[in-house]
Amino acid sequence: MELCRGADLPPVQRPRSYLLRMAKNIALRKLHSEKYTVSLDDAKIAFDIADEAPGPQRSLEAKIELEAFQQAIRELTPRRRAILHAARVEGKTLHAIAVQLEISQRLVEIELKHALAHCALRLDRQLVQRFGPQPVQQSHGQGAGKRIDDRDDR
Repeated sequence: MELCRGADLPPVQRPRSYLLRMAKNIALRKLHSEKYTVSLDDAKIAFDIADEAPGPQRSLEAKIELEAFQQAIRELTPRRRAILHAARVEGKTLHAIAVQLEISQRLVEIELKHALAHCALRLDRQLVQRFGPQPVQQSHGQGAGKRIDDRDDR
């Protein structure tokens, strides 16, 4: 085996070991140079970034769910629709809604509860109660029969 380098080199004593060492060094240099080159997919994986674009099935499900929600909103009475919008979209307090609509705060609570229950039913979802008396906890362990306090919007 001869190397073209311009200077006279001594003969290689163990050609097999020499070739293996050369191959190893070439592989290490390549690995070292690739270490500083990162693809976008590698970066996403490294930073654990999920692909935010929904797939075709999820897009279709979301479209169907949105249509069902819009239909549920249309089915509400005008007052329930106004209360739901004011409370959940505009973020108004129940007291402010009551003052605006010139009704009692208790009636606002009842109408909002009915509007939310209607939407939950139409979307086949469980209603999460966020105000008013909470259901009694069904547990046989210690503290059975206590009410679960979540949040009061009053």
